Amino acid sequence: MSREILFTYKNNFSNDFINSQEGAADPFLIKVNGYYYLFFTASDGLICYRTFDLLHFEPINCNGHVEGINENIKAGYAPEVFYFNGFYYLICSPNGNGHFVFKSKNIVGPYIKASENIHEMIDGSFFIDSDEKIYLSRASETGIIVKEFNECKRNDTDFALFNNELVIKEAKVGRWNEGPFILKRYGKYYLTYTGTHFLSSAYRVEYVSGKSLNNLKYKDCLLLSTSKDYYGLGHSMNILGPNLDSDYIVYHSMNDDGIRRFNIARLLFKDDKIIVNNPSLNNNFNIERPTFETFTNNSNIIFNYETSSTFSIEFNLLGKEAKGIFGYKNNSSYYSLYFKNNEIRLDFNNKNLINIKLRRNYSNDVLHNFRIQYKDKRIAIYFDNIEFLINKHIVLQSGRIGYKNNLLNNAYIASSNYAFKSSDQNEVYVNKSFVYKDKKEYDFYIFEDGEYYLSILGKEEVFNIDFEFLEDKFNYKNDSLNKRIDLKIYSLKKGIYTLKINNETNVEYLILSIDKFKDYEAETIVKLLGNPIETTDLVGLVSDVTNYGKDNSFESCYSLNGYIFGLNRKYIYVVLARFNHSKILFKHKIDKCKNEFKLKIKKYNSIVKFCLDEKEIYKTIDNDIYIEGKIGIYNNHASGLFKYIKIKGE
Repeated sequence: MSREILFTYKNNFSNDFINSQEGAADPFLIKVNGYYYLFFTASDGLICYRTFDLLHFEPINCNGHVEGINENIKAGYAPEVFYFNGFYYLICSPNGNGHFVFKSKNIVGPYIKASENIHEMIDGSFFIDSDEKIYLSRASETGIIVKEFNECKRNDTDFALFNNELVIKEAKVGRWNEGPFILKRYGKYYLTYTGTHFLSSAYRVEYVSGKSLNNLKYKDCLLLSTSKDYYGLGHSMNILGPNLDSDYIVYHSMNDDGIRRFNIARLLFKDDKIIVNNPSLNNNFNIERPTFETFTNNSNIIFNYETSSTFSIEFNLLGKEAKGIFGYKNNSSYYSLYFKNNEIRLDFNNKNLINIKLRRNYSNDVLHNFRIQYKDKRIAIYFDNIEFLINKHIVLQSGRIGYKNNLLNNAYIASSNYAFKSSDQNEVYVNKSFVYKDKKEYDFYIFEDGEYYLSILGKEEVFNIDFEFLEDKFNYKNDSLNKRIDLKIYSLKKGIYTLKINNETNVEYLILSIDKFKDYEAETIVKLLGNPIETTDLVGLVSDVTNYGKDNSFESCYSLNGYIFGLNRKYIYVVLARFNHSKILFKHKIDKCKNEFKLKIKKYNSIVKFCLDEKEIYKTIDNDIYIEGKIGIYNNHASGLFKYIKIKGE
């Protein structure tokens, strides 16, 4: 084992506050001066809890209710907050009837009305881009809708939306799409969204990404589980972790008692793709703190802590002359980050290195949050959570950090040795499939003792990989037709293991899994009854099934992940079932006069063969993910009599 686990947390978060009584549906977090504030849907007013570590929560007052919200709003659906120039703006949808915007100088209120009903359905979510334009995304039937707000001046009495509307058509789960959230990370946009219905066991989170808001493409499903104790995962948002470099996804799950509960899981980024590291109720790894953090009332202070050559630092500043100090060597050698004359300025020894001219007018007598990330001459600066990337190759020295002329009481300051997602490389991986080109060595966790298959899945038929695991060294070159190659079976105990990658080309995943039916055959004879003719009306076999959303009126007929080998009066089909992203891989016209059919699915070394009456009609290799799961029979509005079913496997 390479590293000790400090602790894990459970995602049910059951205590006297969070998830008790009504639960915490539609959770939203905002970070203010070191603390995170949690808002969620409640039937009686708006409720807010505070947390420092994202694990332990306390109500903001004796009953947790946000102050000053209009009396007419008793159930503010999906409340969200953003900070702009001295005010916190809160948006919510009263009983799902449009949206109202409120504002306050304090995160916990009192809030006063800043708009009449701006409508726009439900689940309004704010996003501020690097050009400082403010956007509202919201739910719809056709995809997620994005609109731009007005200038949002400090003396605004109401909000207005521009008439132009951007429809993100690829952000579509099914007939209803809700819970949007936009994240910008190092110049790339990620939009998460949820559907189809919060009462669906397969309520799930998907995402699109791209280099601009008007060109976002579907990527994958992030959260989906239909297990008895952990289902209905949805209405998510993303939040920066305490170590100032990691990201977490915040979402709710459903219980049989109808209560939606708060959950949080670590996000891992690979190129423009996102992976959730082990979304589950239990065995979630510790949320890492910064290397250094403290609160101070000293307006002029330099701490003894010194940053590494790679760093992320957070400052919270108040006052016209307030500055965040870092890279401090002595009184004539240090950097200062601050706001002046509507510019973000970075100076070294009072000589300006970087200045970012802001297009909106900001006050310098209100709180402003600054973050700076630095790694290998690359810089990112965040001003009130707005991202600004600096393309200049500037060398920044390490040194001590502190404040100068800061008038903020109990000001939070923090620093970590991560930047530009380097903390992803230090994470303990829990997902069974892994390969990251920017990482050569990492830890992963096995939760139970057992026999594990170590396999490779290539992007193409030709690939090679050189890596080490335990005492074994592998240098494998593949030019066969098989994209998946099984290397070895290991008997492993619960714990942490290290895998070192020396080199790889065209490898999609390394896979370590318990797989009792790694290779299998499933066979049946089905007698077709009735007269089904529609593409979705099928009877037959299913294999490699996961997340089956049974008895689910909110989903399509393909309410599962896996393969469907089914038929009706017109055709026999091979379907790669992925809920609303399902694909018909093959269809073959059959004899209308025939009633009985012998169906067989055979899987060997990731090649899946589909046979009709002992004749192979199609075979496939899954090019996207490694598939494993259950085998069974399937019927969707196409009656059939199954004479038998035979299953055999390793």
